[in-house]
Amino acid sequence: MLRIGELASYVGVSTRTVRFYHQRGLLPEPERTPAGYRLYDADAILRLSRIVALASAGVPLARIHDLLEASEDDFAAALTQIDTDLGHRIRQLKDDRARLKRLRAGDALTLPDVIVRFIEQLRRLGLDPVVVDHYRDS
Repeated sequence: MLRIGELASYVGVSTRTVRFYHQRGLLPEPERTPAGYRLYDADAILRLSRIVALASAGVPLARIHDLLEASEDDFAAALTQIDTDLGHRIRQLKDDRARLKRLRAGDALTLPDVIVRFIEQLRRLGLDPVVVDHYRDS
């Protein structure tokens, strides 16, 4: 049996994190000693390790409880869906960065998207910046 500090240290989190998972209902409250210390058994160590692994992999906390209780097939399907969702978020963030880059260059503020893409293509092809600027300005 481990106390909360020992459990946290063993799994690699803080005691505050363990308490947070208790509050979220992810980790059940353990038995307490007469002095009020929480005592964790091996099941708690495994459950906390799984929670931490899922959370550090980007699984939303709202989904972790269901995943801990899921069958093997449901678990695999949920991870596939979460991975797909993360892929969409990554693509959206990349698109946002590209828009910021265009805004920083100043072209996207005044030119239609088709022209901005044309100018970006000219830059990627390595055309002289003076020639690219000429096309942009005209």
